[in-house]
Amino acid sequence: MTASYVGAFFLVGLGMYYVDQWYIHPPAGLPWWASTGFASIGIGCVIFGTFLIVGPARLVNTITAVPVSGAASSPQLLLRIEAKKWMLFIKPTVLEVPAGELALPERMMKKVFPVAERSERELRLAAKANKDHRSIFTLPFRQLSKVMFEFFAASRKMFATRSEWVYLRVKGKGNWKIDRHGGWALDGGKGQVSQVGGAGSTEDDEGRHSDESSEGSAYEDPPALFTRGWDLTTKRWYPEISNVDLRSALNRLKELGTFLPSEPYSIDLYIKIAGAYVELGYPDLAAGAAYKALTLVDEVLDDSGEYHEEAFESLKLSIAYEPLMRRMSVLHPYPKMFSRFVPYDKEERHLREDGGIDIHPQDDEVLVWARDIYSQAAFVNLAQTLHVCGCLKSAYEFVQRGLHAHPEDDDLLATRDAINKKVATHFKSLGRPYKPNTIHVEEFPEVTMVRRELYPWNKHEPNRVSELDFLNREMSKVAPKLEVRATDLPVLSVGTKSKAPSETTKQLGIFAKEDIAPGEIILTETSLLTANNRLHDFLCDACGADLPDLTVSNPTPDQVAAAAKAVTCPESLCDKDAEAIAKDVPPAEAADALYAHLLLRTLAMAETQAAHPLDLSEVKFIWGDYHNLSIEDYWDPHHEHVTTDRFPKTLPFSFSANILMPLHMMEKMGVNVFESPQYDFWVLNTLYAKFRGTASARLSGLGGRPLRGPEVSAVHPMWCLANHSCDPNVSWEWGGSINFWARKERVQWKAGKGTTKQARTTAAGIKKGEEVLNHYCDIDLPLKERREWASGSLGGLCVCERCIWEEAQEKESAGQRSASRRRKKK
Repeated sequence: MTASYVGAFFLVGLGMYYVDQWYIHPPAGLPWWASTGFASIGIGCVIFGTFLIVGPARLVNTITAVPVSGAASSPQLLLRIEAKKWMLFIKPTVLEVPAGELALPERMMKKVFPVAERSERELRLAAKANKDHRSIFTLPFRQLSKVMFEFFAASRKMFATRSEWVYLRVKGKGNWKIDRHGGWALDGGKGQVSQVGGAGSTEDDEGRHSDESSEGSAYEDPPALFTRGWDLTTKRWYPEISNVDLRSALNRLKELGTFLPSEPYSIDLYIKIAGAYVELGYPDLAAGAAYKALTLVDEVLDDSGEYHEEAFESLKLSIAYEPLMRRMSVLHPYPKMFSRFVPYDKEERHLREDGGIDIHPQDDEVLVWARDIYSQAAFVNLAQTLHVCGCLKSAYEFVQRGLHAHPEDDDLLATRDAINKKVATHFKSLGRPYKPNTIHVEEFPEVTMVRRELYPWNKHEPNRVSELDFLNREMSKVAPKLEVRATDLPVLSVGTKSKAPSETTKQLGIFAKEDIAPGEIILTETSLLTANNRLHDFLCDACGADLPDLTVSNPTPDQVAAAAKAVTCPESLCDKDAEAIAKDVPPAEAADALYAHLLLRTLAMAETQAAHPLDLSEVKFIWGDYHNLSIEDYWDPHHEHVTTDRFPKTLPFSFSANILMPLHMMEKMGVNVFESPQYDFWVLNTLYAKFRGTASARLSGLGGRPLRGPEVSAVHPMWCLANHSCDPNVSWEWGGSINFWARKERVQWKAGKGTTKQARTTAAGIKKGEEVLNHYCDIDLPLKERREWASGSLGGLCVCERCIWEEAQEKESAGQRSASRRRKKK
């Protein structure tokens, strides 16, 4: 305001002088055009001076909340706006308006600095003032420089630019100005935002505010800050969660995820996401996020990396938001780089809007942060989460890699000790002594189990019961005599002992609409979601059928049609070598390889159709055999070394199959894994859960090929709706398409041994209204082995009628044998 008055009086005085001396009383002999020109300049000075006098008008001095008495059910709040006094004899304007009639079209600050950082700044300024006080000879020059700088800064404000003022809109009262830099507000300015709305602002589907008129605004959300005034207790996203701690943890993960579209290459963001997953009890998902962080660290350090530039610039931005003292401590071992920060008057110094100091990170500082700070954090997070999962081989390998780069890191050393203890316990249970470095790491346990559940944030899982009309229309195309109905299925137990099915869950099943005779084909279905694990065998990659022999001299029309049908390829896999992944694997790995190829085919279909993988019709309505426990009732906060929780773990997991291989597949497909959140690891886990519960497989050995375990697998959406029983009433086979037919003979139930051996058989055929029952395992196996084989698909121990009967008979038989032994002893 002082600058405005000084400038105004100077300009008005100068203008009046010009008019008087060059126009009213011009010198003798002065041409008329010169007199007129000087007069115009003088009038311009007077006009501009008047503008400067009026400039401080409507400049806000204070905004205070004024409570107004009213009904308790509808309290009122007025905001009292007092303007600064801009003329000597004019009272300042005072307005009292409801909070809803005010709007801030843009935010006040780019960043709210924490107390610790403001304290650091005050200490630096105090140290600088002490140094200046001792330099008495340069004091006049410093004071003159300070005055000139302050006058220049004040002069900028006279032009009322958007970088200097925030315009407050008052309904019916026009615009008022707030000094962007010279003001002070309670709670770091958040008190204003809570009372004053944003004009033109809207709320997006993620709950964030966006300003429709923000183009060109001085405010921009700092994309690498990854913190803001979150209300982590909000019920906006998870209204069904009443546990405040759990809801806060879920909200934290949700908020962090909102930054991914703008900062997909941020190492810091992925490490924070990994921490959020750990707190929620998903170490497998945390390991995926930590591995992405470690990959980006490698990209920063390797200037030939595919994502080097993006990762490098993202890390540079993250460093710029670090407190100055933190940056100085990181660079302390590097004197040359550390010297940039002392003294504080280097060219790269910039004043923040709050007077703090910014020094732009240079390339060598970025490399130091990647090598010394984020590399360590990524290794620690990855090793600890893999250890918690039970992938001890991969965890140990990453610990060793981390210790090679950070030999004295306490977290890595502690993680290595924890892994060694767990490995020792494992080998002790096998009867093998273990000491560190006595057993090769390749023998460490790697395949483990993780939670198999419908994630709280998964909004792609449909309400299958409400979609019965759609499903029955689809069913009528492949099985006119069948229909889909809702049915109650028992909640299965996990472990070695079964429990009576006391609880049920509402699921889907297939039922007969009319009587079906033994041997009658009731369903014929073809699927695009097929896979095989053979690279050079004569198997169709599109449908899994045996390719016809084209060497015959006179092929039949059917052979020609089959050959033409077999030549198909998803667009996203054409001319790629992704299909060669996990081919011709050993028999022990054949099943896992098929699941991997089903995943690959799903990703390829999603990429080709530009759809989310979980929205594909081939997988959308498939149930993943998730556990039925309430996450609220069983959840406890987690930390890095918690290896147990109360949730059942039934989904097979390994670092190679669930993290490394999917990323390798997407890389071969040309998919940017950092900019494709639809392929996040929770999506892959959900797909694996669906496949393992419903995919059918065909063993090798057909057509004269050697026996090598399962070689072809497929997911048939309608066939998958049939529930399991160890006494199925249908049989099936497929090669290109799957066929269901009613069994001509039902399986024989067997139980007991010797004189207590019993058998039972049910009638063949399917009656109207009876459920169609499929089988997910070899039904000729004994009870114990059969249940073990089926548990992976079912998510627990089978409690079908046959299993319950055989279990009861075995218990009765065991009791009889025990009683007989006691009688003999007597």
